[in-house]
Amino acid sequence: MIKLVFNPGEDWFTQMKQCFGEKKQAPPFGIISPKIGTGTFYQFQEQHLDLRVMDCCFDREIMLVEKKSLRPKEFCLIFQLSPAKYLFTHDHEDFKKIEGSVLFFSSQAEAYMHVEDQQAIRLCYLQFHVDWITENFGTVLEKKVLDDLFHLNIPSVHYFPLKSELNNLLINIFGQPPRAEYFKPYLKGQALILISKFFELVQQNALEDLKIENSDKARIESITQYIARHLGEKITIERLSMEFGFSKSVLQKLFQNYLGESVYDYFLNLKIREARKLLSYPEIPISEISDQLGFNSPSHFSKIFKKKTGLSPMKFRQH
Repeated sequence: MIKLVFNPGEDWFTQMKQCFGEKKQAPPFGIISPKIGTGTFYQFQEQHLDLRVMDCCFDREIMLVEKKSLRPKEFCLIFQLSPAKYLFTHDHEDFKKIEGSVLFFSSQAEAYMHVEDQQAIRLCYLQFHVDWITENFGTVLEKKVLDDLFHLNIPSVHYFPLKSELNNLLINIFGQPPRAEYFKPYLKGQALILISKFFELVQQNALEDLKIENSDKARIESITQYIARHLGEKITIERLSMEFGFSKSVLQKLFQNYLGESVYDYFLNLKIREARKLLSYPEIPISEISDQLGFNSPSHFSKIFKKKTGLSPMKFRQH
């Protein structure tokens, strides 16, 4: 296995060329040596911008390790169209990069790419500082980028699935590189488009998440209304699963996410709240309350009620 480690400040293109490239090649493009595989790699750099593209297939096992250190207002996007394994370590937590996704990060981290024999890499790496946007395209776009990051509350490391428009843009970048004289303006334009399309993607995901959240809330409301109507019956998660067409695990997740408790705890706590109301009417016998709320027996009701409230039903009524 060939292992190549990139440390902060080291020249990525030069190291790639020395390790994997042909001896004769015209910069700024690197061609993979036939002894190692096929494909190309290139890099475009200027102040506050670093764009790297790899479109390669190696004939042997490869390990690429990169240690990243980002400054304030500096961000990195990694677009991956290939199935090569990509492991990202941030604050001692691992993130596995998946095919057809974009990884956003904005803090120090380490990246490990493991490429198996005969496995292709189609990877676009874009690191930029908001000052690059200001210098090239004005403060309005810079403000929009920062506003999106702030208002959409993107975590410091996060994955987004690639949409078709962004996917097609990347395929063009992986295609035939432009001639050397057009290289700089072409890639500056591509970098800006990638950044703009990424933030469009972020906004779309935020809207989709909001729709999903609203949809989930409506489903939870339907389920809780059903439980309230059948409070005196034996409600199990299996019954709710059959009634509403969810798996048991999805039901549990919905309740934990939106109500902060399990299905069973929600159902039992609702029974206890109703029991407290009914106990305020002295004319209703405790045995009738127990039966009405579906407890196995008055003694079972008394045991559960005391466990939840600290008082027996009789003491609660007298209190």
